[in-house]
Amino acid sequence: MPGIGIEASAGVGFRDDSENGFSLENNKLGAVNLRFESPNRVGANAYILLGSVSMELEGDLNGSGFPGKQTFDGYQITVGVNQYFPDYPRTALNLSATQYGVDKDFDSFGLRIGLRRDF
Repeated sequence: MPGIGIEASAGVGFRDDSENGFSLENNKLGAVNLRFESPNRVGANAYILLGSVSMELEGDLNGSGFPGKQTFDGYQITVGVNQYFPDYPRTALNLSATQYGVDKDFDSFGLRIGLRRDF
């Protein structure tokens, strides 16, 4: 069916974060989603991803190694827009926002900007 598909993704952390002696690293992430995408109108389209995610985080409090590596599983919801370039109709600027709900005490939100190439 046009506009609906299945999408798999994988990722690794780009930069560690630390504050007040606690550092956090996103070692890896994997997700499987249903993708709902609008038709390309006026050079742009929107999409929503709904699915399951698993992420491995590694934390360290003041060099103690605590809490260490932990894996969290949960849901992922992404809303995004692709704006295609008129001179390169298969290449788009991509903007998206993702909510990861991976534990009752922990969730994460991310913003992404990138380039997309349709094959």
